[in-house]
Amino acid sequence: GVLRLGMGDRITQYLPPEVCLPEAGQGALAAQVRADDAGTSRLAAVIDDAPTRQAVTAERAAVTALGGGCTVPIAALAIIRGAELELHGLVASADGKRLVRAKVMGKADAAEQAGKDLALKLLAMGANEILNGT
Repeated sequence: GVLRLGMGDRITQYLPPEVCLPEAGQGALAAQVRADDAGTSRLAAVIDDAPTRQAVTAERAAVTALGGGCTVPIAALAIIRGAELELHGLVASADGKRLVRAKVMGKADAAEQAGKDLALKLLAMGANEILNGT
């Protein structure tokens, strides 16, 4: 966003996903239209950005598969590079003392599956204990 505003000279540091992961869908905008409104759907399709949609789909699928809510910090970040998708995820205890972090690779056109795969990997690594408060 800072680059789009022409203020790139003010950026002092980029935070890599290994350092800081955002909440799923952070910074993405969405347009919602009625299912029976074909004209507005066509207009909205013009502003659809496929890589952004794929990234947000993967991120939200991971949070959904984890059963995410508002009590446990869950982060997800998908990076789309052409047809490839790199998905980072994290589940942390509310006090930040316990943390599970993982990454999966997948296909951008199978974003939802990548999100589910990430969730399964995080759960296998112990995220279920954090999510269940044990």
